[in-house]
Amino acid sequence: MIDPNKEIKLRIDRILADKSNKNGIHIGELSNILFGELDEGLFAEGEKMDIKTLTKKVNGILSREAKKKTGGVYLKVKNPKTGKDKKGFYKIKKAGDVIQNPKPIIPPVKGVVATDPSIFITNPDPVSTLFIGKAGECAVMSELLFRGYNANSMMVDDGVDVVASKNNVFYFIQVKTTTVTDKGRIHVTIKKERFEAFAYSQIRYIVVARCLMAGLETNLYFIFNNQNIDEFISYKYVSKNAESIFIKIKIDKDKGNTPMLYHENNERDIRYYMNRFDL
Repeated sequence: MIDPNKEIKLRIDRILADKSNKNGIHIGELSNILFGELDEGLFAEGEKMDIKTLTKKVNGILSREAKKKTGGVYLKVKNPKTGKDKKGFYKIKKAGDVIQNPKPIIPPVKGVVATDPSIFITNPDPVSTLFIGKAGECAVMSELLFRGYNANSMMVDDGVDVVASKNNVFYFIQVKTTTVTDKGRIHVTIKKERFEAFAYSQIRYIVVARCLMAGLETNLYFIFNNQNIDEFISYKYVSKNAESIFIKIKIDKDKGNTPMLYHENNERDIRYYMNRFDL
């Protein structure tokens, strides 16, 4: 079941991260945007679905975050003339960048330094894809364990890498691990035969993209289910042929480092699917 407050906060993040809102937005305007994309995820069961209730929720989330001394995501907007808070106006920290400009990890080559002079490659030997794939699986299991899922690696790769359970519900997970390229691209492939074999099961596809943020190695996670990918194919955001399904993501710097699913001239903002481990 979707947590309404978490769902609202994710959507607030998305709106405030937009470059057009980098100087802040009023609670009323923010609530109207959210109300325009209203669905069951924004309200608890039986709760009255109106703009007044939604505005109250938004105000509570923003206010609590802004009061945090550490770890808060939002800030109150100051009036540049008086230095006082502008009533009802908030903005996101770090100039609105949710991903904070991830930089690619350059494949290790002996004696070579990464293009960013502040980043040095310490491993002189290229890492086998077997190690990278297993590292991605372990990273996913770690994130799931932190969130209360009982996660285990499969002994044999037959289309499922990890099995996770929570509240007596079991999920099959296929992990695709890669690195963000020097052009901010993420590319993975899913075998069409295996995708179709798990069409009616509780399967999740998790793309693990290794990158550098603020000089530190980290991972970006994109979580999709079968229905998501079928929809992306239908609207031509994802391509396929007789053997494979191709998922391509780019980090669009012109859109505030927004992750965009793309194929040819079609693009879709997929911040909603990033780091969402509520399977």
